[in-house]
Amino acid sequence: MYVGYGQALTKKQSPGGRTLLDALQTSSYATWAKALGKLGKHVDTGAQTTITELDALMILRPYLWWRHDPGFADVLATCEAAMPVLIAHVADFGAKGKPVGIFLATYLDDGKHDGRGDEMEIHVLATTWAATLKGGEAAAMRALATLMHDIYQSKHVAYNVLRIVGWQQVGALGSLIHGLPPADQTFLLHALDASLDRPGVRRFYEDFIATTPYPPLAAEARRYAGM
Repeated sequence: MYVGYGQALTKKQSPGGRTLLDALQTSSYATWAKALGKLGKHVDTGAQTTITELDALMILRPYLWWRHDPGFADVLATCEAAMPVLIAHVADFGAKGKPVGIFLATYLDDGKHDGRGDEMEIHVLATTWAATLKGGEAAAMRALATLMHDIYQSKHVAYNVLRIVGWQQVGALGSLIHGLPPADQTFLLHALDASLDRPGVRRFYEDFIATTPYPPLAAEARRYAGM
């Protein structure tokens, strides 16, 4: 996957950093998450880490996990296993059963986010539902609960990495941010406030404020940018 996209090291680039960045180019969420954790520790040391536009996209993957390209085969398998359980027990799961089913179906069928689902809410619901089930059905719900929690945690790790290196691809972040659910846009808005003196960052906030359809997010952007 993505063979040939790796970029040559610059003279200042840490070889370890490039290895970890390239490891993010995988179809396995489990592999990606381990690499991101190591990358987070690496950039925390202050090691020179130069990122490309592709690297920025790979770091952003917990906010874009629902996209089929790039996609995660193990995320797809977990959600596919949970879907028949949701269909079979939608009446038993109460008012939240159908919305969660729609959320997963939107991802599975179209590679899109329905704009309403929330990973931590699904984690809590799936954990609760698993306790009412048995055997493979319970296991499928537990796996979904664990996955949603892990993806949410990965958002925080990615955010910490972006606070250090995200400014290097601020243009790419600006082109992607509006495609994220509003709650995830906040992660990027906050991440870049650590780099207000870097080229293009203030312009990023100005452009976001001018184009976002969400007044509360525009207010957050102004606060992070000190405007």
